[in-house]
Amino acid sequence: MAEFEKAHALNPNLADGRYAHALMQVGRAAEAVEFMQQVMLHDPLPPGMYLSWLGNSYYLLGRYEEAFATLSVGAQRMPDYPSILVWLAAAAAQTGRDHDARASAARLMHLQPDFTIASWLNFIRLVPIDEANLNEGLRRAGLPN
Repeated sequence: MAEFEKAHALNPNLADGRYAHALMQVGRAAEAVEFMQQVMLHDPLPPGMYLSWLGNSYYLLGRYEEAFATLSVGAQRMPDYPSILVWLAAAAAQTGRDHDARASAARLMHLQPDFTIASWLNFIRLVPIDEANLNEGLRRAGLPN
């Protein structure tokens, strides 16, 4: 984080989406959304990964409709990327789109048959409140504990 913050201070026009991802990971999802929106102003055809990180941040803010919409577009661009399917399943579940949640979960389990919520949360290491939020969505989507 210190390196990204230094780079951003030195260059306020920094357009590296990885900074938004890092912000999201450390519990600063609102800043991540704001930063990613600025990055995407400079790139009208952002990489699918940027949509994933923006959608993740929307999700952690409880902006589930925006998360679902953003992650859906990202998943169309990266249909075999397990991470986006994790977040898409959770966002779909949180918005009551049970069919979409189950479909995303099934696609994820096809790509990664050993997936569990516990192993995923251990891997991504979110702050506790964000971890609980994602855990709830993944359980609602029917993914294995």
